[in-house]
Amino acid sequence: MARWLIAENNWGTVSTTSIHLKGTAFGNLVSYADGPKGNSTGRLLFYLTPMDATATDLAQCHTSEPTPPLLPKKSRTFGGIIHDPTCAKVSISGPMRIVPKHELDAAEELLFQRHPQMKNWPKGHNFSVWELHVAAVRLLDFYGGAAVVPPEDYFAAKLQLQRRGESVA
Repeated sequence: MARWLIAENNWGTVSTTSIHLKGTAFGNLVSYADGPKGNSTGRLLFYLTPMDATATDLAQCHTSEPTPPLLPKKSRTFGGIIHDPTCAKVSISGPMRIVPKHELDAAEELLFQRHPQMKNWPKGHNFSVWELHVAAVRLLDFYGGAAVVPPEDYFAAKLQLQRRGESVA
């Protein structure tokens, strides 16, 4: 379920420890990709500019936690109440770093297949591809609290085997 939520979305709130707010938590809406639609890799890639507070924060403290929204079509199943514990949500945390040059071409290909318009964003804004290195996954999809999904289970999930209502990592 965690991988499915990531694969079905392409943006979320990235929470960081804020530099401009002197250590306060800061959440910002950011687009991401985990590969082309229908071919999820589980790798979370972001395209950030140092003109944005998220990149500034991550340059100082790499810890982050992206949380994608639940798809609106799914939230209607639960009466439209996103906070209902049966309305699945996932938070993934870990360090986020700029993708090294030797991995950049492959990372850009994965990112730009999902967000082709990013290729044309202003060069003068110095966008960089960042990758979240998954350290912890928390999935809430029912009552009783969040489940901790080991990163190896998150990456091993087979999305094509998932059926509606089935809860898999």
